[in-house]
Amino acid sequence: RLEDEERRLNQYLDRSSETELRVVVQRELILNTAKHLVEMDSGCQAMFHNRKYDELTLMYRLFRREATMLPHMTVLMERYIEERCTKIVEDQQLIDNPQQYVEQVLELKTELDDMVSSCFDNDSSFQKARNNGLENILNKDTRCAKYLASFCDIQLKKGLKGKNE
Repeated sequence: RLEDEERRLNQYLDRSSETELRVVVQRELILNTAKHLVEMDSGCQAMFHNRKYDELTLMYRLFRREATMLPHMTVLMERYIEERCTKIVEDQQLIDNPQQYVEQVLELKTELDDMVSSCFDNDSSFQKARNNGLENILNKDTRCAKYLASFCDIQLKKGLKGKNE
């Protein structure tokens, strides 16, 4: 719709009114509906859960025109990450298998890194939301640090096998 409005602006209106009209159109089409768009059943949260990265990218590109809109997305992203992380931390099968526990955490981290990179152009606010979401859950659980140390130890031992000092 923004492109349609811009095309109409170029066709029918004087260039001197462009800036003022652009502000009005942005306010009406983005600012006034942003919170509703994010909180809809098919909004941002659903996009995260269903991994609809193309739609998240479009929403980000639309919202970054007005920086005050991005926190609506980052708050939901942080909650989404906390939910995903909690599932790993509370999974009894993973707790019983430290190797698999750490692998699941690392897979989640890789997936989130890819999402922040591809959908949000590595925007610092989304990087911060990703880090906060992971840290809020993983730092509460001492198992994670213990399992990670054990995992690194195993990986280092595997890497050193067969090598002369």
